[in-house]
Amino acid sequence: MRLTFFSNYFNAHQLPLALEFCAMEGVDYTFVSLMHTEGAVGRDSLDAIYPFVLREYEGTDQADEAMRRAIEDDVVVFGDMAGKEQYVRARAKTGKMFFRYAERLLKRGDWWRFVPPKRYRTWDRFGRYKNSNMHVLCASAYTARDLSMFGFPRSKCLKWGYFPQVATNDAQYALLSSQKSRCANTVCSVQRLIPLKRVDMQLQALGLLKQEGFDLHLRIAGDGPERHRLECLAIDLGISDRVHFLGERSHEEALLLMSDSSIFLATSNRSEGWGATINEAMAMGCCVIASSEMGSVPFLIRDGVNGLSFDGGCESLTSKLRFVATHLDDLRLMGKNAVETVSTDWSAASAAVNLVRVAKAQMDRRSFLPEKGPLSRA
Repeated sequence: MRLTFFSNYFNAHQLPLALEFCAMEGVDYTFVSLMHTEGAVGRDSLDAIYPFVLREYEGTDQADEAMRRAIEDDVVVFGDMAGKEQYVRARAKTGKMFFRYAERLLKRGDWWRFVPPKRYRTWDRFGRYKNSNMHVLCASAYTARDLSMFGFPRSKCLKWGYFPQVATNDAQYALLSSQKSRCANTVCSVQRLIPLKRVDMQLQALGLLKQEGFDLHLRIAGDGPERHRLECLAIDLGISDRVHFLGERSHEEALLLMSDSSIFLATSNRSEGWGATINEAMAMGCCVIASSEMGSVPFLIRDGVNGLSFDGGCESLTSKLRFVATHLDDLRLMGKNAVETVSTDWSAASAAVNLVRVAKAQMDRRSFLPEKGPLSRA
């Protein structure tokens, strides 16, 4: 099976899935990178490192090879196309199966569907193919719902996501458990300090629980334009001695912070497409308390089983945080179940296997979808 992914550039988030495809017997995997991003701020491209990456932007020969793969390969998956929609249109004309993955479309609000440029872009990328042999891989629990508001059939929407490296085994989990037994009152979060992350909600919840006598300490990794305001808010709430702003941290340092914390907070609003730090915190055995507005939460978290989700604002978050602070056995069990979730059903290995199984079934004119996890019905 020849399997090709198209996207703007190849980065660390895509690497675990790519390596799974490369390791599969009978799968010839290629990643077509569409943008030259070397040296661009915030664009950590791995294009030049891995031999399975075809750098379409390097010249005519590479672009011709990319078009050949779009037309001829058995399975093609399109992501962010950086404006190069000709490859999608060429594939659709063949009548062959293809996929397109996307986060939610209406991050700004449902009203956005009435804005003419948004309506056109959605039609151009999805609507024009609703009668083609295309399925959408939903990298948000809200993608299918948003697409249906533009008339795209939900029956052609399948669960997908982001699959960061979360390698764990029994020995690693035992080590995590011993660490967390010593830090039951430690809470952490990892994000840029910008409005959509709603870090002020984390501080307000901590302040309310301090008034109730809870001794919780919050470590916040990340930096951004909101930092000074948040530091002042911590002082105003009387919790500056319990909140530690760590500034920017490397990915490895962020994982270490998670492994040394029992509770992970993720408080973004609906503008958060997925939220890969949730996968990572679950892999580190944290009990994640996350906003249900984040794209990954309805897919990954079963409330009260492998984490907690909250609706609304600070009052709901405070209630969930109060619960885990008073139910330590539940906290530890949810952390253990979180590790299992991202190591099995929602792992890169599971996503790769499910995609290949679904593709083979379609090629054999059979109907097959897994019951849960990636490629199940969204």
